[in-house]
Amino acid sequence: MDTEQLVSKIELLIAKAEDVIATSESKPNTFVYVDAGEMVGLRVAGLAFIGSVFGQDHVYFEEFRRHSDGEFDTNAQSAFEILKAARDDILGGWLSTVGDLVSASIFTDMLEMADHLWDNGYKNAAAVSAGIVLETHLRRLCEKHEVELTVQRGDKLASKKADVMNSDLVKERVYNKLDQKNVTSWLGLRNEAAHGNDGAYELSQVRIMIDGVSNFIARVA
Repeated sequence: MDTEQLVSKIELLIAKAEDVIATSESKPNTFVYVDAGEMVGLRVAGLAFIGSVFGQDHVYFEEFRRHSDGEFDTNAQSAFEILKAARDDILGGWLSTVGDLVSASIFTDMLEMADHLWDNGYKNAAAVSAGIVLETHLRRLCEKHEVELTVQRGDKLASKKADVMNSDLVKERVYNKLDQKNVTSWLGLRNEAAHGNDGAYELSQVRIMIDGVSNFIARVA
């Protein structure tokens, strides 16, 4: 995988971090929380990417592991800044040795990351990674077909949830209701995985999800 491809992958994670930050809301005890499930998804995908590219002994991996472990706005902000710093290092030529590039090529895209995680029995992480790919594709489809990506909530705009994008894309005839049902199912599995509900689904179902998402993206571009 070359530098341009790596930057493209980490840009997806940076965009995901921005989406997580956008879910922040104040609670009575004055702490600012973000969506817990979305934060777990960002953490899993971020650790997998940084670990594969920089190695688990690199400061980026350790700092991301430590600072992204929580559901507060500060955890999401820290993840965002670490990912940006990692992107800048990649752009600056940090991955200059053949060994680094071979290590990075383990994951040619996020779906291959999900494959790798599934092969090693990490069904939660695999499902979350595939879910991030799916949600990113839904967002791109909305942009392509001029479907609004935000919704008014009180006095501010908020990013639409993936299930809302799914519904809106069907209304615009971007894909059919059968696809909508499949996407709904995959999003549901992703949510169960993000919340660590291991007993809610089987490893075999994650395999079906990964293959289904891959096929969906190839057909509906």
